[in-house]
Amino acid sequence: MKQKLILICALSLLLAAWMAVPSAAQTSPGEVIFELDPTNLAEAFANPDPQTAAPALRCTRVHWLWPNFCKKSHVTFIMGPLARCSIIWIDWVPYHIRWVFRIFKWDVIIMRPLFNFAGGGNPIGQRWEEVSPNLGRTVEVTGWSDNDGDGVVSVGDGLEFDDGTSTTLEGTGTGFSAVPQEDDIDPDVISPDQ
Repeated sequence: MKQKLILICALSLLLAAWMAVPSAAQTSPGEVIFELDPTNLAEAFANPDPQTAAPALRCTRVHWLWPNFCKKSHVTFIMGPLARCSIIWIDWVPYHIRWVFRIFKWDVIIMRPLFNFAGGGNPIGQRWEEVSPNLGRTVEVTGWSDNDGDGVVSVGDGLEFDDGTSTTLEGTGTGFSAVPQEDDIDPDVISPDQ
């Protein structure tokens, strides 16, 4: 019986580690957290790249969330989709994407779930990490009011946390963390066939 309990605990820990998004408090040297600017993101999805059918993110603006909050830059090139392990050039500097995640905003606070939670379903019990202004602070969602009845965490919904705070969600977005690419890859010499 004791061996079964140990096995169950070990499998639970393994599953949690597999699903976890690394904490920003454990960031790599040079890691940056960005948010795609929603004002021109719709256009990128409406006019996909004819070669890959992926959103044409070139010239899409990004906001830096950490370490240089509110700095604005441009996506100058991306190899592949906006996904883990893709290479993205921001202001002509190549970055390796580590994680892509949903962000949730209210007042001056920007949070991201620590596990793969895209915003659908009930968030109660999820641990969320603050990206800005207090990088690394975590809270657990203890209450959720689905004020529009759509079944997903969206603007206008109420949230309560284990630290006693509560809020009404004011915005959502797409964020990603990236580290500078070590190999110097020039996007101008990449063939569309590659």
